[in-house]
Amino acid sequence: MNACMLTSAHQPFDSRIFHKETRSLSKVGHNVTIIAPKAESKPEQTDNIQIVTLPRYKTKFLRRSITFFHLFLKGIKIETDVYHCHELDSLLAGILLKLFRGKKVIYDAHEPYSDWICSNLRNRSVLTATMLFPILLSLEIILAKLSDVIITVTEPMRRRYLKIRGNPVVVVGNYPELHFFSNPKPIKVDGIDEQDIVLARIGGIHIDTGIVETIRAFNALQKRVANVKLLLIGKILPPSFNKSLKKEINGNKNIILLEPIPYELVPSYYRLVHISVVLGRPTVNYRLGLSVKLLESMVCGVPVIACCFGENKRIIEENNCGLLCKWNDINDIADKMETVVRDKSLRERLGKNGRKAVRDRYCWEIAERELINTYLKLGGIPKYH
Repeated sequence: MNACMLTSAHQPFDSRIFHKETRSLSKVGHNVTIIAPKAESKPEQTDNIQIVTLPRYKTKFLRRSITFFHLFLKGIKIETDVYHCHELDSLLAGILLKLFRGKKVIYDAHEPYSDWICSNLRNRSVLTATMLFPILLSLEIILAKLSDVIITVTEPMRRRYLKIRGNPVVVVGNYPELHFFSNPKPIKVDGIDEQDIVLARIGGIHIDTGIVETIRAFNALQKRVANVKLLLIGKILPPSFNKSLKKEINGNKNIILLEPIPYELVPSYYRLVHISVVLGRPTVNYRLGLSVKLLESMVCGVPVIACCFGENKRIIEENNCGLLCKWNDINDIADKMETVVRDKSLRERLGKNGRKAVRDRYCWEIAERELINTYLKLGGIPKYH
């Protein structure tokens, strides 16, 4: 079967789209093309997967509006059986392509998109978000009903989309690949010494990730224990948040802020980390979703401090792989940090439990079976085992 991945917001070498889904489909014989905005970096090899890039515009309005038309115009030229769409606007392009060409459409809902978009807008204008939400939700419902299959990432998300359009809605967890994290190369970061206990947040940095609470709790922790560092790695979103972030850091030399790193280096940086801090504010996205950063920490044997709600809470409670805190209680977060910093045996036990849980239940090698079976069903082929 020929498949065409459509994305307006992700780079073509995105961890889920390229490294997981596309490679899994390719290895069982599907021919896959990815249409996406131009990448900032490129992996060493692309497994003979065709990459079609789109212009990358600086302003968000141009990115989302003009990119939509580019997706449609590029997509109509691709010989494919399935359009696999990864956002709400790429789904709109996919549905139009379906109407023009009679092809199948998969809606891969990484997030509850109408809620997620409005949550981001609410940080800038509550009025705008309130006015747009019913419009976006109605659009998502219509497009979801016109798609052939919905893929999502957690069971709570599956229940959300079942209410919107009914079956088929399939969970394909955004789980880490065991082989990818198995033999990380050592790496060194200036400012981190061997005696330091390193707390870290590796991933996108924005207000809803609880980064402000993380920094404030770390500042409180420093007054209680010595030789601790906070490592922050990721893209700051929106860029205007950079000023507020630097103000929170306030020149603290024990807080190390690095630029985004290539996905291939993520396992190496986790080798430096003793405790992963995966906080989040109680938005719809964080209540329904499951943090990829939580699972990446677990597969690397790193204990986690996370907030006591949503799927993150369930995973940590069921597998005893971290400590839970109140998302907006700085003292509680600092207390949990201190507990894990001071107790090496606790860190080792929580980390071991997390690694085992990923290997047994939350790895991509298990999740990919659902993706492959979804494609087989679309093509009327018996189930893959």
